[in-house]
Amino acid sequence: MLARVTILLSAVILLFPAAGFAVIHDISIIGFDFVPGNQTINQGDTVRWTNNDAFLHTSTSDALIWNSGNLVNGQSFSFAFVNAGVFPYHCAIHITMKDTITVVGAPTIDLQIDMGDNFFNPPVAQINIGETIRWLNSGLMDHTATAGDGLWDSGTLMPGQFFDFTFAAEGVHDYACSFHPEMIGTVIVGRPDSVVADINIVDLAFDPPDIEVTVGQYVRWINFGAVPHTSTEESSLWDSGNLDPGDVFILHANSIGTFDYICSYHPLDMQGILRVAPPIDFEVEIHDNFFQPAVIQIAPGQTLRWHNMGIHVHTTTSNDGFWDSDSLAPGEHFDYTFTGEGVYDYHCEIHQPVMNGTVVVGQPDSVTADIEIGDNFFDPSQLTVSVGQNVRWINFGAMPHTTTDSTENYWDSGDMNPGDVFTLHAGMPGDFHYICTIHPGMSARLIVQDTTSGSCSYMPGDINFNDQANGVDVSYGVNYFKGFGPPPPVNCLDCPSAGQSLYGAGDVNANCQFNGVDITYYVNYLKGIGPDLGFCVSCPPARVPAD
Repeated sequence: MLARVTILLSAVILLFPAAGFAVIHDISIIGFDFVPGNQTINQGDTVRWTNNDAFLHTSTSDALIWNSGNLVNGQSFSFAFVNAGVFPYHCAIHITMKDTITVVGAPTIDLQIDMGDNFFNPPVAQINIGETIRWLNSGLMDHTATAGDGLWDSGTLMPGQFFDFTFAAEGVHDYACSFHPEMIGTVIVGRPDSVVADINIVDLAFDPPDIEVTVGQYVRWINFGAVPHTSTEESSLWDSGNLDPGDVFILHANSIGTFDYICSYHPLDMQGILRVAPPIDFEVEIHDNFFQPAVIQIAPGQTLRWHNMGIHVHTTTSNDGFWDSDSLAPGEHFDYTFTGEGVYDYHCEIHQPVMNGTVVVGQPDSVTADIEIGDNFFDPSQLTVSVGQNVRWINFGAMPHTTTDSTENYWDSGDMNPGDVFTLHAGMPGDFHYICTIHPGMSARLIVQDTTSGSCSYMPGDINFNDQANGVDVSYGVNYFKGFGPPPPVNCLDCPSAGQSLYGAGDVNANCQFNGVDITYYVNYLKGIGPDLGFCVSCPPARVPAD
């Protein structure tokens, strides 16, 4: 059972003048001065100048926006500022008398809360960070809007007056009227980064009534109703306890499944569903006549989601009965977690035999490497394994293909439809070139080394493994040592006598190591000033240079 969590976070105060409707700012002209000076007011406010001096004065805008004319003692002049800006002014009779009025823009009001004589409406409000709330006293008595955590206080608002406050940070804030403590409200600002979804509790409903999240995420319920409610899972996995209006409850969804929950006060009327899905590792799109991708490879323990992107109903149904989504309407999805290695064919029950797919999960322990068959390539195009190891080809393309040895006729997969696999036990050493017989332009190379006999499938000096030993191999080796190029394609693994892996083709000075000394040796050989190319006697080559 999980405990109720209520979050109260601090915020930065951005406070606009507390109360107002026709706000008038008085400036006294006295002692050849404007008092108080340098006033800052809100857009829409009015300034009233009163001459309290024994001499004539004026209030005259430097830009001639206003001009009071001569004011005798006790006479006043008012001007309403409808535009924001900075407005310098002076006395036209005494030009050394100068002052400035600064007018700031009125805030944008995102939400208004009406203050009745015993309530706030709405009592629970949710806004985004940076938005402004206006409290307007619509009652017949004085009221306040005073935060319980001290974040804001409107002061006394007489009937018709209002108070604006901009919320600069996420949080949940309870407040009340200082004169009438029974008047309470809550402002919910944004939501914590950890919470992925809010569920609003209104009287006799959860909104949304059905929601899905990923395991490990957080969900928050907020009581926007006028009466207490709960969020209670039917098998007691969680229970919020009593949630008064404005209360919140945060759940860490750490169990995968579909959970029905109720309000324990109103169990027949208030019901909801929380779906907690596993993390989605890969997604297959379901279109109206195909799966995309049709063939996909994932690891054991990973979860695959099928998402219906079409306009018709579809299914994803295992041919072997491992899963069946049932009908998926447009926009719906189905998740399945694969726990074991295997090759799983599936189809759409509604559109057979047109819609088929394959999920390849992991790789058998007996298989050393997979080779991807695309619609015009094998990847990797060159692979080296040892005698006795297994290689698997998987057709990820959209068309049938083959993998057929064109050197020794050692293997032929036959036609492989999309999603089909072919596994070869590499029992014979050799350098095998193979093709797709349906698309002969698709070719690749499989090198099978015999490491059990103490030999390795290389030719001395053929560092780049192109069946020749020449200066190109020297450049290949230099680039490898400088870090500019790949290592030699053939690594003689576990040569019994050498006791280590060895790029045998590069060990031309026959000291069972491959390093810069071999490059110098090789260059001297090519120049005709050094001995013939040698090899490591502990790991002899299975291939020799052609005559």
